[in-house]
Amino acid sequence: MLYEEFQRVKEQTRPGTRLDLDTAHIFCQWQCCLQMGMYLNQLLSTPLPEPDLTRLYSGSLVHGLCRQLLTSTSVESLLSMCPEAKQLYEHLFNATRSYAPAELFLPKGKSNSKKKRQKRHSTSWSKNRVGTTSDTRCWYEGSNRFGLLMVENLEEHIEVSELE
Repeated sequence: MLYEEFQRVKEQTRPGTRLDLDTAHIFCQWQCCLQMGMYLNQLLSTPLPEPDLTRLYSGSLVHGLCRQLLTSTSVESLLSMCPEAKQLYEHLFNATRSYAPAELFLPKGKSNSKKKRQKRHSTSWSKNRVGTTSDTRCWYEGSNRFGLLMVENLEEHIEVSELE
């Protein structure tokens, strides 16, 4: 029943509609987590059955669900037709909420317009940027917690950080 609802949402996503970059980025991060989970499962001699990746790697479903959730549909109402899925969501959400910072769960205000976001991004990029483009050790954003993944030489980066 829930699968049919998800299929309906997936079919509503029209080709040619502009995709949200934040959603695409989050989906990509989720895919990486899923891949690492599958590697761990294989390393442990597959104690869990492998999921059907054709259902899990559906970008059009993700973008459709995000659009639907942004237009006032709550997760609970979306999952209400399948009590097991709703219960699983609530258990996972409550387990996650106890470890996440409280400010993540505060209601969000209206988002800024694209121009304001782009302007803020370009100014924050220039503030957070360290060094020059030819200086490969520090061209990441300071606010990016994955920024160190972009550093080519970690030892050199650590030495520079200690000097500062």
